[in-house]
Amino acid sequence: DAFIRKNGALSEHTSASLTDQIASGLAYLHSNKVIHRDLKPGNLLLRRWQDDHGNAQLTVKISDFGVSANVKGEEVAKRSCVGTPWYLAPEVARGAPSSY
Repeated sequence: DAFIRKNGALSEHTSASLTDQIASGLAYLHSNKVIHRDLKPGNLLLRRWQDDHGNAQLTVKISDFGVSANVKGEEVAKRSCVGTPWYLAPEVARGAPSSY
């Protein structure tokens, strides 16, 4: 939110790149049986840097694992409703079991 307020809207290419990075990060977490449970813009950190050709790049990092759950054998963690209400998946808000 703050990044966009300061720098303006992201290009389609940049948005796609950041979305791909977030999806890759979530895939890694899920492959290790970790559910973040509070993914929202405020928990995404952006780093601006320049590549070897001087082109501006953005890297996104997923942060704030305070309510995350390692669900190896903890099915209750997949059924509990935790997170910021405005960003909850509808099935989580309804109390339905979540999945990766």
